[in-house]
Amino acid sequence: MASSDVQQYLITSMISLCCDVVDIWEAIRKREGIMLLISFLGLSSEEHQEYVVWLLAILTEQIDDNKWAITVVGGIPPLVHLLETGSDKAREDAAYVLWNLCCHSEDIYACVESAEAIPAFLWFLKTSGTKGQEASGKALRKLIRKADAATIN
Repeated sequence: MASSDVQQYLITSMISLCCDVVDIWEAIRKREGIMLLISFLGLSSEEHQEYVVWLLAILTEQIDDNKWAITVVGGIPPLVHLLETGSDKAREDAAYVLWNLCCHSEDIYACVESAEAIPAFLWFLKTSGTKGQEASGKALRKLIRKADAATIN
């Protein structure tokens, strides 16, 4: 089986688990599952990235511990990078995940800010469609409200 086939199978299996299992946290198996998903963000396939960010959006929406898991395994910089390089769908979901992370705690907010998310969100705001602008605007309102002037400029 080719490497891309294995990755596709893993992503498809995780999506199936998340849709079929009530307790998503058990389906992903805590931090290790989040780490696996984050590692898939670097894949060249836009489809893979879209699935992964969609799963992260579900996981951060439903379980607070997943927000910490994404932060701890280093998931914030790849999500910020995805705002600039991903497909429209992946960028919209990445914006949603980052906004959700910012709303959770001051510590996670600081990690998102230090990953230089504000310039990425501003760029995304200018280049995206309506749904992307809405997601970017929500995150920017949260980030700019607390950011210092040097970060914004």
